[in-house]
Amino acid sequence: MLLQTDLQALACGPGLGRSAEALRLLEQSLNAPVQLLLDADALNLLADDGRIDGRLYNRVGPTIPDPAPAEAARLLIARSAKFRATASARPRTGRALSQPHCPERLRHSDCHDH
Repeated sequence: MLLQTDLQALACGPGLGRSAEALRLLEQSLNAPVQLLLDADALNLLADDGRIDGRLYNRVGPTIPDPAPAEAARLLIARSAKFRATASARPRTGRALSQPHCPERLRHSDCHDH
């Protein structure tokens, strides 16, 4: 179990998949009181499962979502469609993603074409 190990940081997502076991591992990762980098399948599972608001907002350790630009666009579009259906979710999600323990980050955002 993840919580029984002496970790300082954890990355969750690449190659994780979208199975029930993957969701269980993601839930353990979200409960771990360590720095957590969320990428790829972890972000997709959170978006698909619909618990991104509370899970990220209530984490003890710092959280860094690390979507690639295409992932971010797809997740934001999917999230936008859900917002239209549930307007009351907007303030909670905005607060969750703007917390100091959940900085905004877009992978390769500092890269420039030459």
